[in-house]
Amino acid sequence: MAYVRPVFDRKTDKADPSRRPIGYEVRYRDGDGVQRTKGGFRRKRDADAFALEIESTRQHGTVIPHTRGDVRLDEVADAWLRSVQGRRRPKTAEGYEQLLGLHVRPAFAHRKVASISYADVDAFVRSLEASGRRPGTVRNAFFVLKMVLDFAIKDGKIRSNPCAGVELPSAASPEMLFLTAAQVRALAAAIDERWSSNPRARIRRDGLPPFGLLVEFAAFTGLRAGEISALRIGGLDLRAGTVFVSRSASLVKGRLIEGAPKTRAGRRTVFLNGTLADKLRLHLADRLLDRAGYVFAAPDGGPFNYATFYGLHFKPAVRAVLPDHLHGLRFHDLRHTYASLLVEQGAHPKEMAELLGHSSVQITLDRYSHVMPHMAAALAERMDAVYRAAEPVLPAEPEARGSIRQLP
Repeated sequence: MAYVRPVFDRKTDKADPSRRPIGYEVRYRDGDGVQRTKGGFRRKRDADAFALEIESTRQHGTVIPHTRGDVRLDEVADAWLRSVQGRRRPKTAEGYEQLLGLHVRPAFAHRKVASISYADVDAFVRSLEASGRRPGTVRNAFFVLKMVLDFAIKDGKIRSNPCAGVELPSAASPEMLFLTAAQVRALAAAIDERWSSNPRARIRRDGLPPFGLLVEFAAFTGLRAGEISALRIGGLDLRAGTVFVSRSASLVKGRLIEGAPKTRAGRRTVFLNGTLADKLRLHLADRLLDRAGYVFAAPDGGPFNYATFYGLHFKPAVRAVLPDHLHGLRFHDLRHTYASLLVEQGAHPKEMAELLGHSSVQITLDRYSHVMPHMAAALAERMDAVYRAAEPVLPAEPEARGSIRQLP
């Protein structure tokens, strides 16, 4: 049972009935049965509140043994990482490990989990902001710390998570860049020229460099880089003009690892325009019957790693042929380009969500609503046309009274 004791100044006479306490302390036994003392209470009501909290948690069976709260966060983080292996995608688990190593461990590695307070976590977030970290990075580091401490709660090491209520910076969406169809073709042609002029380049037997086609394929199908890397020839139906997306690859510790898409909506069928289908047929040539082969294969026949292509061919061509405001173009912006082209053609948001592999239309609207304003104008024009087409035809006016009717 927890009980409150007054604390007196040692210099005062114990026999003096008028002496007053200078503070209060609470004595209790922890979950291991060890006698503990919590002091530093200046007011009795604060000590009473703490004693009541101890008794309340004891009755609910949530009193944490003192020795378990002494575990360092570093040890808890290691245990948490082991627990997520196999339960999260390899790329996700690698991201957790990187955030722990770069941000969380330097701040809390040697701290006992029971000693980490709300103020400590708040100061951690503010320090990341002050160091110039992007809002997304700050939020990700915070959420990794929160998951580690949630694991500590489940493992019975702490009673509550000090991350609760900490204010985070607003997540800033990265700027989206979009190309026109003509710019996509120009970029692809520049990459083809750069690739073919390289004496060390590996040209396919039909003489068609694949990198320009890769850019056009990404911009006119909207597939992610990982989906393109994992795309097999069996997923193409060039006669019907479709691509079936069922796998995705991610780079984990230098190795490409394939797996299912993140969501069920990621498994989808995307249409191909006729010209692109013809280019793919020429690119694949005699490999067309190898349904297990990769559409964009590495020289050794394995999955294509776009990271090398991105640095050696994509970025130099972007700087060479595109205007200055597009020099920050990323490969993923080719997917955004596909979305903008769909908008230009009047695609419905529901249809866009299905083609892009979004799990809901709301995601599509949130991400691409800023490129849809002209859709409202086009809709207004169509509604105006409907209104004008429905204008009623008025009957002819009757003849005025008293007028002389001319006989035939």
